[in-house]
Amino acid sequence: TIKKWIGRPLVQPSAIVQRQEVVGALATNVTTLQQTEQLLSTMGDVERIVGRIALRRALVNDYLALKSSLATVPAIKHLLITQLGTPLAQLLGNRMADLSPLHDLLACSINDDGDNANPIKPGFDPELDSLRHLLANGQQEVLKLEQHEITRTGINSLKIGYTNISGYYIEVTNPNLDKVPDDYQHQQTLVNRKRFVTQALKDLEHALTKAQNELDAVQTAAYERVKTAVEEYLTPLRHLAQSLATFDALFGFATAAYEYRYCQPVFNDQHSITIVGGRHPIVEQTVSQTFTPNDTILTETTPTWIITGPNMGGKSTYLRQVALISIMAQCGSFVPASTADLPVLDRIFTRIGSGDNLAEGKSTFLVEMEEAATICTQATKH
Repeated sequence: TIKKWIGRPLVQPSAIVQRQEVVGALATNVTTLQQTEQLLSTMGDVERIVGRIALRRALVNDYLALKSSLATVPAIKHLLITQLGTPLAQLLGNRMADLSPLHDLLACSINDDGDNANPIKPGFDPELDSLRHLLANGQQEVLKLEQHEITRTGINSLKIGYTNISGYYIEVTNPNLDKVPDDYQHQQTLVNRKRFVTQALKDLEHALTKAQNELDAVQTAAYERVKTAVEEYLTPLRHLAQSLATFDALFGFATAAYEYRYCQPVFNDQHSITIVGGRHPIVEQTVSQTFTPNDTILTETTPTWIITGPNMGGKSTYLRQVALISIMAQCGSFVPASTADLPVLDRIFTRIGSGDNLAEGKSTFLVEMEEAATICTQATKH
């Protein structure tokens, strides 16, 4: 969201002020700021989850993350409407619909272990529970048959196993092959042992396979019902995702304002830029020494400054600093300065660094002149 805002800053002062009010309400109240951080830290990426649901690409973990996020939404909504209470905060809170029925559906239907092969929770679908019970008892039947064959043959090392390729089998080691009954049907010879099947084992495998196939179909149908039910909430979920993304971005602005001592900029109707104690928002976080603040005063009578100095002297940094402060301000953020009185700009032009285009016969100087000409022809009074 912040990336979108930087690419498309606001040009309506009233809209900028609405964002500033939320940022200011958070930045000036440490308790509310910390509470907001705790609430938002428990949220998943609702926008991404909703997109995956709409495309029917959501996995079990996506539904679990959505359930967890929906559980936190009422607290966030209460914070927006009652604790912050600014017009924008109330608008964001009111756009968060009551999705408790969806939360309850996900809580009673989706398994908490995140297993995509077994997504439905016990107790949600009676038919599914019945098949699961049958299969669980079926495994007990396998163990009972194994014990029966051990008793019947006297082979204590006999065991019944299963592979996806050959199904169930009775395994007997070579020293006990003389004890194998006549009704054992040879299936496979391995090193030091052989595998057999009996009619009773085949019948049991058929019953379990049928139950397993029915279980997969029933579980798939139940999972599809849940997916379809969730998709009915796509519109309010999208509104929720947009509100959460906006609030999260404003929280980011507020955190930066609190931690880095940013000020709230004001806007004027003239073409004047007055920045006192300005700092470059990126450079001051990366340099090892303290960034030295500086001022900028551009007015109707003095609209142009010419800055000279050696290479790597900071001229471009200063140029970018004024531009970044202006963009940050029109995104609704506070800015790195002691005070800032700014106009509302409709575009910013700059060229930094030299380069040529010799393949087209353009020298460094010609490239610079073309870029300067582009600025002059496209610039407006704002």
